[in-house]
Amino acid sequence: MNIGLIIHSQTGHTLEIAEKLIPVLQSQGHQTTLFHIKAEKTNNGKAPQPLELPNLEGFEGIVFGSHVEAFQLAIPMKLALEKIVSLKGKVIGCVVTQQLKKPWLGGSWASMKMSKICESKEGSVKAVTSVQWSSNEKQELIEHAIKALAEAFQ
Repeated sequence: MNIGLIIHSQTGHTLEIAEKLIPVLQSQGHQTTLFHIKAEKTNNGKAPQPLELPNLEGFEGIVFGSHVEAFQLAIPMKLALEKIVSLKGKVIGCVVTQQLKKPWLGGSWASMKMSKICESKEGSVKAVTSVQWSSNEKQELIEHAIKALAEAFQ
């Protein structure tokens, strides 16, 4: 399967998970392409702009990754996902990272929002996960996220 990893990472945490996931997916026989997409900074009161996503047509599977901002899915990723016309026939994995220790402080909501948007575009969401970066169990959460995402594409 040809899998695109569409990652919006401001601090590098979400990108780190994607980089650890790639060799796991490749060991399963998948081709992977990583897109690290950053939002333009807006300090002048302008509304955040959606991320510019690559053409998704050539991918049978997609991992969307983003961070949590103000207890919700980062607005540029949310706007970008909403602009997608269709994910029909694509296997989808979703991962979010957050600094706060508890998933109910934004991570659960953000990952479910990402999942719901993908489902509304007819994507087949097979994995939804979040990693709390300041948690004492961070390493276990990262391993769980990588395992869940890899299993989505088996």
